[in-house]
Amino acid sequence: DEASGALIDPFDGRRDLEKRVFRHVGPAFSEDPVRILRVARFSARFFDFTVAPETLGLMRAMVNAGETDALVPERVWQEMSRGLMEARPSRMIEVLRAANALARIVPEIDALFERSRGASDATALLAAIDLAAALDAALLVRFAALTHALGDAGDAAASHLRGRGLIAALCARLGVPAACRDLALLVGREITTLVGTTLDAEQQVRLFERCDAFRRPARFEELLLAFRAVAGDDAASTRVAPGLARNLARARAIDAGAIARDEGGDPARIAIALHAARVSALQEKAGGSISK
Repeated sequence: DEASGALIDPFDGRRDLEKRVFRHVGPAFSEDPVRILRVARFSARFFDFTVAPETLGLMRAMVNAGETDALVPERVWQEMSRGLMEARPSRMIEVLRAANALARIVPEIDALFERSRGASDATALLAAIDLAAALDAALLVRFAALTHALGDAGDAAASHLRGRGLIAALCARLGVPAACRDLALLVGREITTLVGTTLDAEQQVRLFERCDAFRRPARFEELLLAFRAVAGDDAASTRVAPGLARNLARARAIDAGAIARDEGGDPARIAIALHAARVSALQEKAGGSISK
């Protein structure tokens, strides 16, 4: 009240602010299931807040009643993408799962919590998206970090195929922008190569070629940033990513035009000679290997 200076607070909001609690203020909350997504998104922004038990209970009741099944996919992506861009995106995932909503709107991600080694999968996933946020990564990098472990089970080839299918299905269902989808697919395909092996000069050039890094170096940088988020602040991420970036620059410095002239303009011969020259350029630098 401006005249008296008294606080008019019919919902006792000041107490909840002091205790860092999100609380709904009436039954109208249940009229719009988008509010479930917004609570989760706000939790990612104000990550020291918790959701009041009665609010979380209402959210679960809405999910169990099928309210989230009616959500327009574009709205789901809109809220999730905003949540990924907040300071602690893991809180969004945690709140959605606590409300039983994650399994309804993003079952591919929820399944990571349910697998045999779900605890470690989930912990790694949450850590990856939070580190991507700490690195101030763009949305497409954060989304790639979110989806990097889809299909990660069994042998590598089967895992890649399963993961690619899950990522593609998720993106198609939610209307995820093409740039986010394409980087997620790229990270899903290459993450085990980056995390699990030592790359010699030949393998690095093959990696650059697969990723179209000579034509699209900026996207390769996004791949490396996603790798840093997934690998964490260990020796792999702090040494391998910068090393690959330097070696890509060395390989890109090869004069493709001169090689094309030397090979008489023959496309097949140019490709072979250019590949060999790039491998040689990396081998001249400390053997060219990138070790874990």
